[in-house]
Amino acid sequence: MQPFFLSLAATGFVVTFAHAAFPTHWLPFVLTGRGQHWSKAKTLMVMGRIPTTIAGMITPQRRSVSILVTVFLSWRYLKTAFRRGFACAHWAFRKPATLGSAVT
Repeated sequence: MQPFFLSLAATGFVVTFAHAAFPTHWLPFVLTGRGQHWSKAKTLMVMGRIPTTIAGMITPQRRSVSILVTVFLSWRYLKTAFRRGFACAHWAFRKPATLGSAVT
């Protein structure tokens, strides 16, 4: 492998590990589990389900935003194209030539 990809992979691993080690990710679950007198197994089960649920809620939101952005950008492109008179595709809207006319 090239050194660039090795350094990229190593950096990604370090950042991922450091990000997951922050107490803001797991401390609320641990404190809730202790306060509710949950076993370690139940605490781990809840820790696994809640992030999955949150990810399940975020995915449709991201999809909706990406669809809205795509529609907005497409609308802006079409608006600009109509103003310019479809300079690149003007041939698509021409009157078709008849059999008796000369094609230029």
